[in-house]
Amino acid sequence: MTVNIEIKGNLARLLATEDLMVEHKNVETASFNVESRILTLPQWKTASEFVYDMLVSHEVGHALFTPCRDWNKEDAYTQVPMDYVNVVEDARIERMMKEKFAGLNRDFFNAYKELQDDNFFEVELSELPTYTLIDRINLYFKVGLYLPVPFNDDEAEFVTRASKTETFDDVLELSRDIYEYAKQQQETQKQQATADAEGQDDVENTDGESTDTSTDAQTEGSSNNKTEQEEGGEDDDEMTAGKSGGNSIEESRTQRAFDRNSDSMIDRSDSRETTYVSIPDCNLDKIVIPVDAVKTYLDEHWNDVRNDETTYDEQYHNHKRQYYENYCPFMDAEKQYTEYKRSAMKEVNYLVKEFEMKKSANAYARTATAKTGVIDTSKLHTYMYNEDIFKKINVVADGKNHGLIFVLDWSGSMSNILHDSMKQLFNLVWFCKKVNIPFEVYAFSNDAWSIGMDQEDYNNCKYAYRYDDGLKRQDLVKNIKINDLSIEAAFRMVTVLDNTLSNRDLDAQMKNLWLTSQSFRNGAYPHPQRFHLSGTPLNEAIISLKSITKRFIAENKVQKSHIVIFTDGEGYDASYNRRSSYDDSIMASSVPYDSAIRANGRTFHVLSNRCDFTNKLIEAVKSTLPDTSFIGFRVLATGDTRSFTHYYARNLTVEYIKGEIRKKGCVCVKDPKGMDLMFGLPQKNLNLDTDLDDTMPEKDNITKSDISRAFRKTFKNKKSNKIVCQTFISQIA
Repeated sequence: MTVNIEIKGNLARLLATEDLMVEHKNVETASFNVESRILTLPQWKTASEFVYDMLVSHEVGHALFTPCRDWNKEDAYTQVPMDYVNVVEDARIERMMKEKFAGLNRDFFNAYKELQDDNFFEVELSELPTYTLIDRINLYFKVGLYLPVPFNDDEAEFVTRASKTETFDDVLELSRDIYEYAKQQQETQKQQATADAEGQDDVENTDGESTDTSTDAQTEGSSNNKTEQEEGGEDDDEMTAGKSGGNSIEESRTQRAFDRNSDSMIDRSDSRETTYVSIPDCNLDKIVIPVDAVKTYLDEHWNDVRNDETTYDEQYHNHKRQYYENYCPFMDAEKQYTEYKRSAMKEVNYLVKEFEMKKSANAYARTATAKTGVIDTSKLHTYMYNEDIFKKINVVADGKNHGLIFVLDWSGSMSNILHDSMKQLFNLVWFCKKVNIPFEVYAFSNDAWSIGMDQEDYNNCKYAYRYDDGLKRQDLVKNIKINDLSIEAAFRMVTVLDNTLSNRDLDAQMKNLWLTSQSFRNGAYPHPQRFHLSGTPLNEAIISLKSITKRFIAENKVQKSHIVIFTDGEGYDASYNRRSSYDDSIMASSVPYDSAIRANGRTFHVLSNRCDFTNKLIEAVKSTLPDTSFIGFRVLATGDTRSFTHYYARNLTVEYIKGEIRKKGCVCVKDPKGMDLMFGLPQKNLNLDTDLDDTMPEKDNITKSDISRAFRKTFKNKKSNKIVCQTFISQIA
């Protein structure tokens, strides 16, 4: 019978009234770790709903009533076998669960009946009286309704005590008493067996002796009999010790049988074991580089470049001197920023207008008409035929405060499109400033860790990217744990802009970023050495966004936040913490594709590839952030359409995506995997300031068709940008 294991996990959390971590693995039976609060459930292929519910309820009973206590290290209980405590504790917590949730009585009744019908405990009725006391107690409390379990008067007293245990101390004391009684019974059986053997030997010697037997013969016979008795005594000891079902009194035979039969029911059609990982709490003081440190570093760098006369001559591009002549690319870049800022205001004002219209529409939808209780004198004369003579007022419910977090891919593959991406980002930043929306802009990188670091510390860590020297993974999280996702030591979230900057500082920092993005594209002047383009630690950025967004919401009193991720590709494989097989150290290993992410009491199963892991990671982070949406901007290179469709829009076809891009210059996926909204933007359509002169062919004889193509290309970019703006505003308003 097919059982929905995720529903069983929810059942466990409801019964326990806490956010238990629930794992479904190829284990023999359910178990609960009272310290880590992880409930492990089996993946049985033939278990019924009743059996699953019984197992879940049983383990939740441990979660609710069994304390986290090293009782086997306490002097009073060091000799008590584990099976004894388990059996008595099982009886206690199952009774308490059925008292707390009366509806579970049916599940326990039907589940144990099913297990007894399948002879899960491998009970031989003819041998049942010879079973150890702990085995019979185990059977009595589990399948006693279907099986006559015999007890003598002394044993019945232990059964009565087991049915009345209230605390874990009661369980330990009773387990110790049962074990002491079992040892006494075993000793009594040994003595009885020895006495019986000696009596039998005396009878045989009396019957078989001859009156004329010589003394030597008697002596020899006595010696032989003594040897046989000693050997027989050893055999009797072994037989007596194993008389109760073939096991010693140290363990429970019925529990071993249950374990064997449980193992045969495990679904091993997929031999891979699911790896469960969790999202750590990040140490933001180490991961986030503040905007002041970034601005100070970039100011110093570009001031040095600005004041260095050799920047445009021998030092950097002597080979381009003849081409540049008197042209200075650095000064031209600064001039371009000023010109772009002026031209972009039209686009920004359009964003503001769309936002205010959307906000007004939402406010109108929230408007309700209410009576004031004050008589409207202009209607007083109608009191004879009109009951509504009171003044009315329109009540508008308060809207929600919004906040935006922008996350920019600072990887090497962005070098040629980073400048155009920066233009898109600047428009959104200017929009936020105009409508007073708090914002933060981060660039994620694993090669910017030295920003703000003094030279001595930098020299000690300068090979951190390759060798992890001087930088430690454990510094980036509050508490490093097994099975937590791992963050590489060199990873940083670089705060390049935020709303705390004054207008003057904001403009200066945006100019710094403009120059930086230009330096990566044309190499005409030196880029900041400590702010290199790097790899694509996208998963690490998403992990850190959990802590960053919570801080952002708290500091800005934001009610609804939006996270915008701008990237041109997928991140590399994520890592998680596990124990080394060589020693007890914690090491980082790649998360296997058959994994699941635990967050906020939910489990997000990864299906196939690293992009699916990223999508599930976004869903997991979203589950911890109420009223937070994720919006993705994915830059599409030539040939990326198929992978984009596969990763984010499987409900659409590649042909549809290509058609949308041809018609609109971009594609908007309304219900993508992971994100709340996903834009696909071709690289060639990123440039926002494309003028007609830029698209006109460079030749003397320009034809009408050339002009027509130039117009179409120019306005296609503007059209696609307007579509993106409208959809984006409707999402965040």
